[in-house]
Amino acid sequence: MAKHAFRSAPTTHRGCLAWRRCFSSEQRLVPTFSSELDISSGAQPAPQSTCKVHGVLVQRRRDPAAARWLGKRTLKATLQLKQQDGPTATLAGVSDELSSTDEGAQNSIVTSLSLRQQRQAVAERKAEEMMENQDLLELHPDRLAVQQDLLTASSVGRVLALCSAEEVAQMDAINLVTACHRIAKLHHGSSAFLKENPHFEWLIDRTGQKLQDLKPRGMVHIFWALVKLEHWPSWLPELMTLFTINIDTFTGRDLSVILGALAKFPKAEGSELKEAALAELRFRLPQLQGPTDIACVASSLCRLHVRDEQLFAALAISAQRSIADFSMSDIVSVLWAFASLNLTHSELFAEIRQVLHREAENCSPKELTQITWALSRLKEADEDLLRHVMAPVIRAKLLEFEVPRDLCTLAFAYSNARVMEEGLFSDLAHILSSKVRLMNAHDISSVVAAFATIEYAHKSFFKALKRHTKATLQTFTPLQLARTIHGFGIAGVDDPSLYRKLCDEVMKKREQLHAKNLVEILIGLAEAEVLPESALTLLNVDTAKWLDAKSCIQALHALSRLPQLGSEAFQKEVLKVIRKKAQGWWRFEVEDLADLIEVMVVLNLQEMFLLKLSLGQMPRLLRNSTTTGFLRLWGGLSELPAIAKEQVQEEIHRNQHLRNAIASCIQQGIEAIASMIEDNDSNTQPAMKAAAELMLACASLGWDTNAQSLADLIMTLLEDENVKSGPHEAWWVSLAWASGELGFEELSKTCLKICLDSKDLSEEDRRRLSTVALFVNEAGTDCFGPDPDGLREALCEAPGNFPQEDTSSTSSRSFKGSYWHPEMHSSSKGSSSEKVDHISRALVEMNLPHEKTVKIAGLHEVDIRLERALLLILGPKDLATSGKALGSTVARKRALEAMGFMVKEIYVQEVELAITSGSLQELLWTCLAEVGDGLSDGQKGLTFK
Repeated sequence: MAKHAFRSAPTTHRGCLAWRRCFSSEQRLVPTFSSELDISSGAQPAPQSTCKVHGVLVQRRRDPAAARWLGKRTLKATLQLKQQDGPTATLAGVSDELSSTDEGAQNSIVTSLSLRQQRQAVAERKAEEMMENQDLLELHPDRLAVQQDLLTASSVGRVLALCSAEEVAQMDAINLVTACHRIAKLHHGSSAFLKENPHFEWLIDRTGQKLQDLKPRGMVHIFWALVKLEHWPSWLPELMTLFTINIDTFTGRDLSVILGALAKFPKAEGSELKEAALAELRFRLPQLQGPTDIACVASSLCRLHVRDEQLFAALAISAQRSIADFSMSDIVSVLWAFASLNLTHSELFAEIRQVLHREAENCSPKELTQITWALSRLKEADEDLLRHVMAPVIRAKLLEFEVPRDLCTLAFAYSNARVMEEGLFSDLAHILSSKVRLMNAHDISSVVAAFATIEYAHKSFFKALKRHTKATLQTFTPLQLARTIHGFGIAGVDDPSLYRKLCDEVMKKREQLHAKNLVEILIGLAEAEVLPESALTLLNVDTAKWLDAKSCIQALHALSRLPQLGSEAFQKEVLKVIRKKAQGWWRFEVEDLADLIEVMVVLNLQEMFLLKLSLGQMPRLLRNSTTTGFLRLWGGLSELPAIAKEQVQEEIHRNQHLRNAIASCIQQGIEAIASMIEDNDSNTQPAMKAAAELMLACASLGWDTNAQSLADLIMTLLEDENVKSGPHEAWWVSLAWASGELGFEELSKTCLKICLDSKDLSEEDRRRLSTVALFVNEAGTDCFGPDPDGLREALCEAPGNFPQEDTSSTSSRSFKGSYWHPEMHSSSKGSSSEKVDHISRALVEMNLPHEKTVKIAGLHEVDIRLERALLLILGPKDLATSGKALGSTVARKRALEAMGFMVKEIYVQEVELAITSGSLQELLWTCLAEVGDGLSDGQKGLTFK
């Protein structure tokens, strides 16, 4: 053996020759020794002299990444090698030119070296690293030779061959650690044959005997090797105890390796060591300066499921300091750890995005997949990065990806980030279409969810996915089943048999179904408008308590579209969860609130407390809302039941911040409609319909603050004859009413004429239009006045014959023509009703007989009636946000006056002020004096006494 060759050398040269043999055999070294004595001159070194080694381990092949990791010391060697022609150049006397050389120039110097010079530079660097390892310098020459043999072994068999019984018995702690570490590093696959190998048994037994001699770094390497080989010797508990006792002696890098090994350690004994290592790591974080250390710690904490926000924040700060030195694999490890634990750090991720802008082209396909997934999961992927930086690189390397797993993950990541890059998705669909049969359940669920919103462009791809889904259905997990149903439903795939089979499989695995999976299934079925029989028993009341508020709202929204699945008990439990969460830390998003309002409309829910909480959050929500989200919310609020709508109007009138936010959002909506005209000026029908719907919502809520610009836009659209000549649509009638409600008389008349040109007006349409006609004509006793436009004749059966009230029975008779729509002033219990009660009590104290909250002619609701004198309390439901009366309020007054009543309108603020100041009776005496002609003789006597 090589050991005997060393023993044949003279004793005085033993140490020097051992070093020479260590660094020159089998590796074609270029040895350049220097010591206190000049060996080349024949002088003999002292028996224990310290030798400084500069030439070591020249690599056999070129290192393609040399320019990135040689470092400052290597660059010194390369500069010297460029100046001297010879293999034995030393580092002495290198000029300070390096300090003024930028990174690009340094890289250029390294890459311009020849193969021999690059190997020489690497050898110089490794030699200086070895000089810093005192343990290796103090090693006995015989042990050093064995150490070198172990380090240069290129296979597990070679290492085991060196571990004979005699050799293992003579190995010290360093040799034993190196042997174990090399075996673990070189080994791949099952370790069963290792455990039966006598050489391995000798090595493990000898290592157990030397535990007390191990230094901290050796203990770390032994533990890592055991975990890697999945071998648990009898002395492992003793090693774990040594770890715990000496935990304060480990460096930050050692702790990162320990945590990484513990992440794969299956035994319960590791819990105590885990807690000790985490506690020590918090004090050792400043030692984690290298990118590899930081990435290793982050990955280890993730695998150990340690979601410590302060610890990860400190790691992020450390990573920021050296982000320029991070390799792409280190960045991927950090991103993966943060994303897996759902943690983010805005400053770190901003710097990572900048790095990606510069170096995205250097990423491997696997790294591109992991980076995109992590950024998408954490909502840290801005559209510019994904669309203009990552997408071109991904498309250029599509053929290099492992199909189909990575491509499916990429598609899902882009979909989750809501960045639908058309070119990328087309390329992905083209490649994946031929690989559908290679997909597993995870791939199918991911790609179905990703392509759900653009299914129309990839019909053949979805047909293949449907067939493969049916074939592999039994391999799906509950999560994958839920995601697949949701994706096919959103895509609008019409295949009842597919949904039936999916739901049957869901019911088989119902016990494993998570509450959020249930919500995804409900949404998918609602979108597909399909409800298989097996899904009728899907709901479980106990499931609701495991849902968060957002999921509860989504479940309610889906149930509102699946009435046959409705469960009152489940609905009540879900609403209870929403109320509880809304009172706590949870806050609505615009889409959540829009869904909730739509549910209240469809299910006719009288959730006044929940509505109040929602309105309180609206100013914050609307500041960051999208135009689409606001229009959904605004339209839903306009369709609420009368009681709920009055509460919304009261909040709008009361809250200045809310009004400002609404005004800004409506202006954005108007600009969006105007852009629709610019994008498609040949077809203005969609823009006209959108403007009409927005005008209707504004009118329903009494919003006229900036509606004038919307009215002007509609008038501009009406100049297009194609809009007027189009087929009659229901929204024309709504637009006529809305414009009249907000006081835009010219627009209202124009819309009335358009409606009257239609021959298919229903009776309901005529009722609504007659109300508009009542408002737009400024009348005296005849509500239609001169009627120059013929509106009265067109809308009323008997022109000029305005109905009169039957004083004997106010509730049994209605007037001809139905000039007022009953829904416009239906009874509701709001703050105005309280004011009416105060007025009624005051009138009783004034000895004035009266009626409270009555209907005239069965249609017009009034607050107080004294014979033919009427008192109307004008609250938020009667007034626009600008303070003027709504068109319906004006029309009501005109209709009542035309019936012969004396009408006095009182603002609710006046009543509140009078109640507060105790002058309510004085206010009423003043009002009654103005309608004295409508009072009875007795009432007049009391009034004017």
